[in-house]
Amino acid sequence: MTRKIFTILFLLVRVLSIVAQEAAEIPGTPEFEQLMVTDEERLFLAISSNEYPVTPGDVYELTFQQANIPVTMVLIAESNLSIGLNVFGEINARGMTFSDLKREVVRRGTAAYPRGVPSLVIGGTGIFRVLIRGEVFESFFYTAWGLSRLSDAIRGRLGPYSSTREVEILSPDGSTRSFDLFKVRRLGDLAQDPHLRPGDTIIVNRRDRQVRLSGEVRRPGSYQLLSDEGLRELIEIYGGGLTEQAQRTRVKINRITGSAPVALFVDVSRGYFSARRLLDADEVVVNAKTIGYHIVFFEGAVLPSTETGEGLQLEEAAPATAGISYGRIT
Repeated sequence: MTRKIFTILFLLVRVLSIVAQEAAEIPGTPEFEQLMVTDEERLFLAISSNEYPVTPGDVYELTFQQANIPVTMVLIAESNLSIGLNVFGEINARGMTFSDLKREVVRRGTAAYPRGVPSLVIGGTGIFRVLIRGEVFESFFYTAWGLSRLSDAIRGRLGPYSSTREVEILSPDGSTRSFDLFKVRRLGDLAQDPHLRPGDTIIVNRRDRQVRLSGEVRRPGSYQLLSDEGLRELIEIYGGGLTEQAQRTRVKINRITGSAPVALFVDVSRGYFSARRLLDADEVVVNAKTIGYHIVFFEGAVLPSTETGEGLQLEEAAPATAGISYGRIT
């Protein structure tokens, strides 16, 4: 008997692993283990969130008293977001949150049965698919639900030339809106990270310029610039400004032109008016004052002694020739 139970459990685990593997191979489909966990989490989030929208596939449970007899009805949000309430009519829930729907259902139930004490709860949350195309490795469908945001759909799916500054959402009515996900990460601006809706299409555009900033700035990193932005915005806005140790007179720009790299220097101590336009793949380096000194060499008849004075380094002296020593000090 024990062996039979073990065999059944082994087969069950094997089937679940196959289902999980097949689900992971479908773009936009969560793995089986994640689906089992997130179903319950989604339900609790929908119940606790005032902004959860009515979503196709939502399952609701309506209870009320009819002549002192408890009645329970199961309601389902259809693909067009209409919900049939049986004796209470039908509701077009487009644009409504669950809180809005609950108030309307309770109002109708109370009007029909004043002592019915109607109550509406969520039994399950619906899901839908959103197409993502453009500057991605390949077009795919993302499985979303009512509280999925734009950043959720594209996280970990962008390529090296994908733009995060101008990501568009094409709505079913044909209108297009553009969003800047940098403002979401830096400023927490959730208006730039909207909730997805059934029928939406996400369009990822190609980036304009991506520039790396390093050295004596408060927020070094790699940043995507908008078309009208330059060195000032990169350092003062994205980089958070220069530190006290920054060498302002020689900000270095490493650039690849053709087959040879070049180094450009900009003096920002008097402003950014003289700064050249930054190009894609430029690297801006702000050195510290302590490493910005010029290097001078002293060669010839210098004393081959280690006591060269403060700040001087004596390199290995050449062999003496005919009684004359030759040395070099850096």
